[in-house]
Amino acid sequence: MYGGSFQARGGRHARGQPRLRHGAKADHEYRCQACDHYWIVPFSADVPGLPVHVHRRAIEGYECSGPLIALGAFCDAEFFISPPDLSWSMIHTHEDHALGGPYFIRADWIPGGGG
Repeated sequence: MYGGSFQARGGRHARGQPRLRHGAKADHEYRCQACDHYWIVPFSADVPGLPVHVHRRAIEGYECSGPLIALGAFCDAEFFISPPDLSWSMIHTHEDHALGGPYFIRADWIPGGGG
């Protein structure tokens, strides 16, 4: 996943780099989203060279309605949560709160990404 924040010193963002929240700031940003329709999608591609660990093939994707729920306690599962319009994503990895994750990003924070 992302190796950390793309944020430059002093809170400014490097030119052409997306903003990104990670760790506790990502959790906070996720909890602030007004969303009642979202997807939970596991990273299930077993692609050599990618840091995605396929914990088990039994994990399925889900389409959910209702308030967002906290899913950060799923250790060893790598997945993202996003509304159908992909305007934002919360990305959980097996490294959450240990090596930088989880990660939260909005499409409009990515140069040319929307909004």
